[in-house]
Amino acid sequence: MSTEKVLTKGSEYPPLEKGKLRHYSMRFCPFAQRSRLVLARKKIPHETVNIHMDVHPEWYSSKSALGKVPCLEINGRTLIESLIIAEYLDEAYEPKNVFFSNDPWKKAEQKILIEQYSGVSRSVIRQPSTPLLHRYSNHTMV
Repeated sequence: MSTEKVLTKGSEYPPLEKGKLRHYSMRFCPFAQRSRLVLARKKIPHETVNIHMDVHPEWYSSKSALGKVPCLEINGRTLIESLIIAEYLDEAYEPKNVFFSNDPWKKAEQKILIEQYSGVSRSVIRQPSTPLLHRYSNHTMV
């Protein structure tokens, strides 16, 4: 049920198939992009539900206590925070093809690199003159 529609205040909770992985996201959120990249790279079957972060659906706080994206839901359980979700997906799916090193030092360096990249993507997203932002800024509200 991946959709480009954005759920907002008043939107109903979309039913979730048992055993199906759901990724709550927002297209322009650099943090949600982390988990989207892992889902795509590992080809993990999932559905994406975009959440409007300024006026999110009333039911969303029961999924993400902090009201942020990304949030991962499966079998009634949820995970929040992009690095936690990325690490979970990395270890739970295709464990032989992992992103993060098993060496604690290298793993820490990889996480530092991710944090540094996040700062770059946040600054790009904040610039209203960014052509890419204008190109994709006409999202549908549900």
